[in-house]
Amino acid sequence: MTPIFSTENVRFKDIIQYPDFQIQPDSPAFVVGKNGSGKSTLFKMFNRTLSPAGGLIRYNGKDLSSFPPLDLRKEILLVSQQVFLYDDTIRGNFEKFYTVTGRQKPSDDAVLESLALTNADFGLENTARTLSGGERQRIYLAIFLSLKPGVILLDEPTAALDKESSVDVMAQIYHFCEKNNISSVTISHDPNIVSLYARQIVRLS
Repeated sequence: MTPIFSTENVRFKDIIQYPDFQIQPDSPAFVVGKNGSGKSTLFKMFNRTLSPAGGLIRYNGKDLSSFPPLDLRKEILLVSQQVFLYDDTIRGNFEKFYTVTGRQKPSDDAVLESLALTNADFGLENTARTLSGGERQRIYLAIFLSLKPGVILLDEPTAALDKESSVDVMAQIYHFCEKNNISSVTISHDPNIVSLYARQIVRLS
């Protein structure tokens, strides 16, 4: 089985030296480590937002640098810790993300199905600015899941959620990913989430 990602002698700005590892497609996979170990930086290198100072990253067995960055970022979606939503309705946010990625605007039914995955049933006409931090995070996750990428990179996806909500939302996310053949890689400091769902763990130090 070809790994989704594999690394050889990867370093970033001569500050971070990564161990060699492989991430298999039988996700969920998790990347764990202390603050400053380079987890978020690794995710940004995986979708070519950042470039390594040296070494080799492969995606599906091919040199990652051989993929056009814009095409790659449609295939490998990074859901960052910093939630970005437009100053628009929930429906409008879905539509804008779809337009930016060159996709046809989703139907209301499709949007509602995606929102249900993250327990984000707040009404399509509510504006993003009126939502709490946890509610915004769930909307953000729902948008990215609805795009059904080949790989989704989740950087602390439950940071703004309470413990009970975190477990429930992540269960639905991983079920959705498995059903739709989406490989997921997650950064999490929550040992409960890791112990419940991890099929593979990459440890950084």
